[in-house]
Amino acid sequence: MPIPNSFAAGSARAFGFLGSISPSDPYFNYVTMLLPGNGTNGAQNNTFLDSSPNNLTITRNGNTTQGTVAPFGNNWSNLFAGELLDLMGFPSSSTAYNLSGAAWTVQFWVYPLLTTFSDGECRLLMAGANGNNTAWVLGIQPNYSLTFGVPFGGITNIATSAGALARNTWTHVAVVYSGGTARIYLNGVSVAGPTAITLPTSASVSFKIGYDNVGTVSTRFHGYISNVAINTTTALYTSAFTPPAAPLTAVSGTGLLTCQSNRFVDNSTNAFGIGINGNVTVQRFGPFNPSASYAPNVDGGSGYFDGSGDLLTFPSSSTAYNLSGSAWTIQFWVYPLLTTFSDGACRVLMAGANGNNTAWVLAIEPNYSISFGVPFGGITNIATAAGTLARSTWTHVAIVYSGGTARIYFNGVSVAGPTAITLPVSSNVSFKIGFDNVGTVSTNYNGYISNVAINTTTALYTSAFTPPTLPLTAVSGTSLLLNFTNAGIIDNAEMNNLETVGNAQISTAQSKFGGGSMAFDGTGDWLQIPPNVPTVLGTGDFTIEFWARFSGFYNFITLLCSTRGANGFNIGSQASAQIVWYANGAERVRGTTSMSTNVWYHIAFVRYNGVLKGYLNGVQDGTTYTDSINYSTPVIRIGNLETGGEEFNGFMDDIRITRGYARYTANFTPPSQPLPTK
Repeated sequence: MPIPNSFAAGSARAFGFLGSISPSDPYFNYVTMLLPGNGTNGAQNNTFLDSSPNNLTITRNGNTTQGTVAPFGNNWSNLFAGELLDLMGFPSSSTAYNLSGAAWTVQFWVYPLLTTFSDGECRLLMAGANGNNTAWVLGIQPNYSLTFGVPFGGITNIATSAGALARNTWTHVAVVYSGGTARIYLNGVSVAGPTAITLPTSASVSFKIGYDNVGTVSTRFHGYISNVAINTTTALYTSAFTPPAAPLTAVSGTGLLTCQSNRFVDNSTNAFGIGINGNVTVQRFGPFNPSASYAPNVDGGSGYFDGSGDLLTFPSSSTAYNLSGSAWTIQFWVYPLLTTFSDGACRVLMAGANGNNTAWVLAIEPNYSISFGVPFGGITNIATAAGTLARSTWTHVAIVYSGGTARIYFNGVSVAGPTAITLPVSSNVSFKIGFDNVGTVSTNYNGYISNVAINTTTALYTSAFTPPTLPLTAVSGTSLLLNFTNAGIIDNAEMNNLETVGNAQISTAQSKFGGGSMAFDGTGDWLQIPPNVPTVLGTGDFTIEFWARFSGFYNFITLLCSTRGANGFNIGSQASAQIVWYANGAERVRGTTSMSTNVWYHIAFVRYNGVLKGYLNGVQDGTTYTDSINYSTPVIRIGNLETGGEEFNGFMDDIRITRGYARYTANFTPPSQPLPTK
């Protein structure tokens, strides 16, 4: 949708901060980090709780952290990295993508990041193959127009004007055909047509998303795509309309519905399998606003393991991890990031120790299969086929045993078994999550894990099932349940698990809003953020804002940064107590107002149409900077430089990053109430 940026000077954009706060943020879908800083005094993100009746003590090893990143909710997209092999492929069909009928609709949301083309068009959607076997193509031209039709065979196409598709913003695209003509709608407004077109009757053709006819890196699609839907029988829009405000559903005539889930799945009745090539990932960043604020029992959480010694250990027990009974279930959600192994398997879950004391192990093998069993003693194991575990997407994994055999389910579908296995009766053994049998960095687990549950008495799934849509609860027989919802400093945007390093914690001693804030004592304290694509600012508009209260000023203080190196940025203050934006290895904006200690200040840096401005308490402070930097490094630290040093001593509250939207384009009144959390 087009984003208005023409607000009068002195106004606070979009939220009515001049008197009262609206209950929701109309641009919350552009928020990639929101840290309210409220909670229990002293709370951090490194205390983990077992929610089973056993209430087992959990010991953190390494810097394992937890937060609001989770597999639940419905606002998802797929990110295409713009690389040569990026592609989502769907099987051949003579009906699902056939647009030769009297009425049809193709629609989706798109957030383009790519900026230049070396040649040809970027084909977003394509039915069929190149040449005369092409059924239809929807593409982006080098001039950022959208075209739809058949590039071969002399058939009339339909195209928008140059520059119609905006970059770095969500746009709803719909191509609709009825009465012999087609129209292209952007954000519900007709921008091309009606144009008479006739598409060929599709034979059995395949379908691709992110496909390019040339194959060069620069013309592969780079950006996010969400809620791709093809309806082969109905013109869903015949005049101007308001774009959907919630994920699409499979209405009558839907042949394909995808790019809208926490995993790669077709939600149409065809339920096509999807082939993933290249670096296509599942991301929380999507085009819709949430209907409610984050709630742990609804939205859940996860643990983040960085692949370098992160491990959770549980005390020894003769019952909690004992899978020698007649029925049991292990389940969890996993979002793997690791890509290579130097040797051995990555043991994600393990009961017991190495060697003959191993009770059982669940591992990711180097070929990206999942194996379960006992690696020693000649006991039969069960394993999926090679490559069945997808990276950079959520997968629900369940291993279920009943009737003497075990099965492995991925996303509710049996992918291995039934296999007869017999596990040893567990003696008093410990339990580990993120453990590796070799101990080398490359084979420790790297990624997110959510909702780890062990049930020692019940086979919870005995046939195909729908994966859980809410965090698990402790049903009868649950002996361990780790939902990772005990974080103290949380991201209400649900995109970041923040590690609380040193004494970084919630403090109720100072607060701008909500009774608490994030406290840093200036000696080894900061928030560390895992590499996360949504916090990459890129080339578009953005707003970074927060409240800060300084306990002292000295040299350079880092408040929030990616990197001072190439394509990075750093927000801080100098010994002169002025705000500073440092980017691409140089100071770009320096304020002229000297701040005082023990006073709350609202600090904001905003890029709008390629111009960067800094604001202190709503007033532009310092010069403007013509900013064409592609900020390609994600935000990684709060309260400390990415390489260490320049530590902040003080308090921060209501940290918000809005990617793709400039909230303030002139002087404004700072927020007088907490920022909306939905």
